[in-house]
Amino acid sequence: MTSLANDNPQDSARIPNDPSSLTDKSTQEDILNVFPSEFQNVIQRRQKILSSLAYFIGKDFQIPVELGLPGKGWYWDFENNVIKADPMDLLNKSMDYLRFVISHEGAHRRISRASFIPESEWNTPGFQAMMNSVEDCRVNNFTIESYPKFHEQMESAYLEIAELRQKAKEKAGKTASMVSWNCFKNYKKSHIESLQTIYTNPIVFQISNPHDSH
Repeated sequence: MTSLANDNPQDSARIPNDPSSLTDKSTQEDILNVFPSEFQNVIQRRQKILSSLAYFIGKDFQIPVELGLPGKGWYWDFENNVIKADPMDLLNKSMDYLRFVISHEGAHRRISRASFIPESEWNTPGFQAMMNSVEDCRVNNFTIESYPKFHEQMESAYLEIAELRQKAKEKAGKTASMVSWNCFKNYKKSHIESLQTIYTNPIVFQISNPHDSH
């Protein structure tokens, strides 16, 4: 796995000072300021490098790559057309992992759509999680076929994810797959036919209003 020169802060300090004050309305400056100054430099440097990859994969050279709340993960904000990056990952994860995640989110921008989905369908319990599971696979397949180098980064990233899941399994006594299975069980059988639509018009998770697309 690769890393940036001078991007190796001590592991014991790779955490925010006090993220509890942050909210969804916090500014980019607010988010950065919960990290020590030397870590801010690492986060911003990596954010800048990865932004160019998002532009390229997403074929959108205006899409912002902004910091999300620490520890809340990555996602493409469909309504506002912005990619949210987890600053904790920018600080702690390998560059192979980060390239995989930003390429994945950029691919969502390029091929994922949700405006065709009725709001009543979208709000069905379990629907969003199920759709996201299907769409994530499609996005990865698209990116691998279009950019073969992505396959190596995806393999490295999933190895890291597998290690984290194993640790979570040992700690909690259950795997993330159980959560996914529960989502499928909650999804009503009467909606299964909509899977035929998913493969041609898939969507992305974490969209508050699927009818406001870009």
